[in-house]
Amino acid sequence: MLEYYKFYFSYQVDNLLGICYQKLSYYTIACYYYHKSLDYDENITVLQNLVVIYKKLKNYEMLEKIYTKIKIVDPNNKVLRHS
Repeated sequence: MLEYYKFYFSYQVDNLLGICYQKLSYYTIACYYYHKSLDYDENITVLQNLVVIYKKLKNYEMLEKIYTKIKIVDPNNKVLRHS
């Protein structure tokens, strides 16, 4: 049970830090924390947040990698229809 909380807490902290840095427009730092949270769980919301950031940064190579992950996790995702 303790391992679950450790896992879930780590995921949540990294995800929340990503959100905070994204709102402050520190996109590179936000990406770091989002990717860290993906180490625990390939959460579709985190992947969608990365899409927004990589579009702003015009990092099309990473954007394609994220789209590929989204296709695997959720093939019917609305983000894929608008890409």
